[in-house]
Amino acid sequence: MRSIRCLLLLALVASPLALTGACTSSDGTKSGGGGGGDPGAPLAPTQLTAAPLGAGIHVTWKDNSSDESQFEVERKDGSGSYTLLAAVVFDTVLLHDTAVTAGSSYSYRVRAVAAGGARSAYTNEATATAPTGSGPVDAGTDAPVVSWDGGAVSFAEHMVPLFERSCGATTSSCHVREQYFATSAKACRGWLSLENAPLGSVGYGGAVAGMPTNCPDRALYDRLTQLDAWQEPGAKQMKYVTPNDTANSYLFQKISNGKVGEASPGVASVNMPPNAPLSATDVAMVKKWIETGAPK
Repeated sequence: MRSIRCLLLLALVASPLALTGACTSSDGTKSGGGGGGDPGAPLAPTQLTAAPLGAGIHVTWKDNSSDESQFEVERKDGSGSYTLLAAVVFDTVLLHDTAVTAGSSYSYRVRAVAAGGARSAYTNEATATAPTGSGPVDAGTDAPVVSWDGGAVSFAEHMVPLFERSCGATTSSCHVREQYFATSAKACRGWLSLENAPLGSVGYGGAVAGMPTNCPDRALYDRLTQLDAWQEPGAKQMKYVTPNDTANSYLFQKISNGKVGEASPGVASVNMPPNAPLSATDVAMVKKWIETGAPK
C-alpha cells in the first residue's frame, strides 16, 4: 500500500509513485523492489483468498508493495493451466469473477507488476467453487417486510430495510462489510457494502482485515450518494445514487435491468439481486426515492 514511511525526506517528494530506495510500510514490511520474481520486481502480494459470493467468486489479497503499476490475476479451471483473467490497477486488493459455471471449481493466483514490466513472485493459490445460484432468501417476492403506500419514501424507514432484506447486511453475503475495501487509487471506490454503518477507513475481511485504506469512514447514505460505483457501465463512472436522476444512478440500473457495466475486465456484470429480482413495488419505491431527491 502507499501509506508508507520512507527513509527519505518525504517533504521534498511530490508523489509516492516517484519514490526510490528502501521504504517501510505501516505494518513494518519492506517495499520498493525485490521480494522474488524478476530483478527489480515489487514485493509479492500475499494472503490470497477466494470465496463464493453472489453469482461469482470474490478474490482478495494483501498488497505488500508501494511500487507496482498493476496486479495480474490468473485463474485455472479445475486441474487445467493458469491463464490471465484480469490486470487491475495498483493498490487494488480485490476482484469479483462472474465468468464462472455454477458448481465448478476455480483456482487463482496473483502477482504484482512494476511499471517497467518486472513481475513479482505469485501469491499462494486459492480455490473456490462457484455458487449454484440459489440467490437471496428474500428478495422482494415473499410477504413484504417494508410497508409502502406509494407516498413519500424515507431512507431510514424504507430504503435501509430493503437493502438489508434483499442484498445487504443480514440475509445475503453479497454486500456485507467484509467484501468492501475502499481503494484510495480509485477515489475510495470499492465493492459496495449496504450495511447501515460508517465504513471505509480499513478493510474488514480476509487478507485486508484491519488494513488502513487512506479513505474516511462514510455512512451508508454518503457511500451511496458520494462514491462512484466499482463497476462502470460503458466505461463511464456513475454514482450509486444521483438524486433526481435514475438514469445516472447505478443502484437503480442494477435493480431495474438497466446498464450494468463489467464485473471485471471483459466480463459483463449482472442485474441485482441475482436469481430473485425485486418486486415491481420495491423497484417503484427506489425509483420514487431517487426522483424526489433521495432524501436522507
